[in-house]
Amino acid sequence: MRWFKKVKAGDKLRPQPDWNRTERHDNQLPDPVEILRAMEATSQSGVLFTVRTRNGQERNLDAAWFMKPNA
Repeated sequence: MRWFKKVKAGDKLRPQPDWNRTERHDNQLPDPVEILRAMEATSQSGVLFTVRTRNGQERNLDAAWFMKPNA
């Protein structure tokens, strides 16, 4: 089982550095970011995480945008 299938609401993960490097400030993520929801989806990894950006907006992002815990 892939690590991201074990992630649940309340867990905190670090975003991949490329996310904040390539997004406008409002769309950047805190580091670490709290996972609000995790759901199966038709996406690159098969899992989407709902997170809150620095400006407070909720976004659904593929699990591939996050680093494995303790990595």
